[in-house]
Amino acid sequence: MKETVRDIEKIAKAVIIRKMNDRISLLENEKASLEAKKSSHEREKASLEMESKGFQARLSRVESPGKDIHNSSLSPSKESLKAQEIRRTRSLRNPIGSPSGGQPVDIRTPLLMRENPDCVKRHNPEKYSYCGKPFANITGEEVETRQCIDVPLPICPIVTSFCTIKIQ
Repeated sequence: MKETVRDIEKIAKAVIIRKMNDRISLLENEKASLEAKKSSHEREKASLEMESKGFQARLSRVESPGKDIHNSSLSPSKESLKAQEIRRTRSLRNPIGSPSGGQPVDIRTPLLMRENPDCVKRHNPEKYSYCGKPFANITGEEVETRQCIDVPLPICPIVTSFCTIKIQ
């Protein structure tokens, strides 16, 4: 009977060892599966972290736009090229339908020169411009006359006539 008990013990040990080995192989398979899932989760986590950093950078740019000449003490020369292009091409005026630029001027009515100006200044050359020799007692003809109208306070216009003499 001792032999049968020993045989039963051997059989029980063999069954227990087989069940343990089956359990171990099942746990090893489960471990490998969990490690594969863990590595895929780590890759996904890294991808989501990178995406999150990108979103945070975009959000910080939207919440606090970069400094330019309008919201800081930066001079226009320190402004970025892109900001300069935007600033120069954007108009804040509303179009009103009239053409841009100066208004048309009637060029048919110029200011007329006075015959009797208040002051006459003559611009006579003192010496020859090429060699520097002085002009002595040389007469010439008036080539050009211009007038300048100054309005001093109290308002009383003073007309000055400028005459240029051409040496012959």
